[in-house]
Amino acid sequence: MEGAWAACAGAVVILAGLCDWRTRKIPNILPGVLAALALAQALWAGSVEALGWREALVVFAVGLVLFRCGFIGGGDVKLLCACALCLPGRGAVLVGVSALAGGILALLYLAHGFFVGRRPGEVPYGIAIGLAALVEFARPVAAWRPFG
Repeated sequence: MEGAWAACAGAVVILAGLCDWRTRKIPNILPGVLAALALAQALWAGSVEALGWREALVVFAVGLVLFRCGFIGGGDVKLLCACALCLPGRGAVLVGVSALAGGILALLYLAHGFFVGRRPGEVPYGIAIGLAALVEFARPVAAWRPFG
């Protein structure tokens, strides 16, 4: 995802992260807009392969299990799937960077709760997902080399 597409998608994930931070909810419209951007980009490119639907299905399956176990929220799963649609061939990297950022965010929330003297609430993983998506949106496809 490059240029104007990445800028628009980046704006949507930043907004999703802010909403998750403030309200602990990601409005359904934001993953929908992101999925529509991915579809528009694929149509513009003239190829269905420009849509990361395979990655989105895998991310959805894993996210559904995590949601059912109570580890992440439904909005987080939808946002992660929509981001995977925008990043064909890079879904695993997106999930990995999101997990790393989410772990760091959770540790920060625990440390803050420890020093303040209260138990922390829900962790807004939308921030971590948005950060991971921004990193991947900013990286050009030509520079992505998973094994070298």
